[in-house]
Amino acid sequence: MKEQALAKKLPNWNPPYIWIIYGMVGMRKTRSIITFPPPLRIFDFDIGTEVIKGDLKSLNIEHTIHQYNSEECDDYAPFLKQFEAYSPKPNGGH
Repeated sequence: MKEQALAKKLPNWNPPYIWIIYGMVGMRKTRSIITFPPPLRIFDFDIGTEVIKGDLKSLNIEHTIHQYNSEECDDYAPFLKQFEAYSPKPNGGH
């Protein structure tokens, strides 16, 4: 994924990138994350990142994981606050 994204040299393709990965259970969505260009800021809604924490560490991939329980409505406000804190700004700042 990293090589493909960087090889295209698109004019507005500047970090930070925001990806939403959604799909059925068992499609290897979480495992694909280790192929994305670092640094990674992961917002995990089903504690799926537990299976890649060791890979992220052993591959020395710079990352931050924020875990939320999608079944708890109280987790929405903390997610929104963290997401907005790291969303790209219109002028290109972080």
